[in-house]
Amino acid sequence: MQVHEKSILLPLLPITLLSMDLRQNMIRSMTASLLSMYPLLKKDGLPDAYWGLILIYGGLSAIAFSVLPTTVRKGEEKTPSSKGILLWTSSIGFLCIHILSIWYKPPLKYPYLWDAIMVTWGFLHFVEMIVRLYYKHFKLFINSAPF
Repeated sequence: MQVHEKSILLPLLPITLLSMDLRQNMIRSMTASLLSMYPLLKKDGLPDAYWGLILIYGGLSAIAFSVLPTTVRKGEEKTPSSKGILLWTSSIGFLCIHILSIWYKPPLKYPYLWDAIMVTWGFLHFVEMIVRLYYKHFKLFINSAPF
């Protein structure tokens, strides 16, 4: 196993344990971790297994967690939640990066351009996730403080 494949399990464990409370965050972080491993799997000659895992995980998460939830109040129309829109935007971004990397070869000067873009896109997801989780934690701490 590569270093990334082992180290990605550390942040995914607490997020998986919180999956019932933070469903969208869990789906996005698991997807981002799998998608950010694509350059390693491609290098090892495993792109077919990668696409199989993407399809299986995407299908199971769509069935289990209803990927685009709606929020409804009495007398209001259904509107997509911001987390659902963020999930779809994230997925479309990864898909666009994959498609562009297939259609356009990187310049000779930067042979790992698409790999770097994909890993950077995944990194941005993890940064957003940690900021969101710290904000949620801080908000819960402030609301439960006795003062």
